[in-house]
Amino acid sequence: MTALEVSTLRRGYEAQERTEREVIGITHRLGAVERSVEAIRPTTAELEKVRDRVMFAGSLGRAMWTVGKALSRPLPGRQVPTIR
Repeated sequence: MTALEVSTLRRGYEAQERTEREVIGITHRLGAVERSVEAIRPTTAELEKVRDRVMFAGSLGRAMWTVGKALSRPLPGRQVPTIR
């Protein structure tokens, strides 16, 4: 085997080792991302519950406002008392 062939083989092995280290690093980072996503999952579910409650409260508030406006209107033929 010539020196050129040995040099080429060495560069190939070094490139393979670099690639292997990069893959190990990426695998480690991906695992950290997966753990982070799992950690925020309960928070996301809780946020969805709160969002649903707020939407219901908004609908209920609008309905109550409509009823309140209807009740505050004077009956036909009657005057609304004024406060002086």
